[in-house]
Amino acid sequence: MTVENPPTTVDALPPGVRDSFEWADGPEVIAFLADLRAVWAPETVRHAHVRGQLMYVEHGVLTVHTEQGTLSLPPGCAGWMPPGQQHTVEL
Repeated sequence: MTVENPPTTVDALPPGVRDSFEWADGPEVIAFLADLRAVWAPETVRHAHVRGQLMYVEHGVLTVHTEQGTLSLPPGCAGWMPPGQQHTVEL
């Protein structure tokens, strides 16, 4: 499956955080932790990942928008994004 992403989706992140996202689309990864509050714009551009993505929220609220609807995750909750699913994320 080929997933096209706008060049600004991950490229705008600092190198350490960017590396974590590149691992998610590369070899199998069990988990990684990224604190995005200080480095991410309030909302990302629409994008997708080759691999499914489990998102866990420790602080604040993470809101994910897809063509099927909107999911808001409060602290202590997780959500699953299937591979290839176009979405935007708000922090």
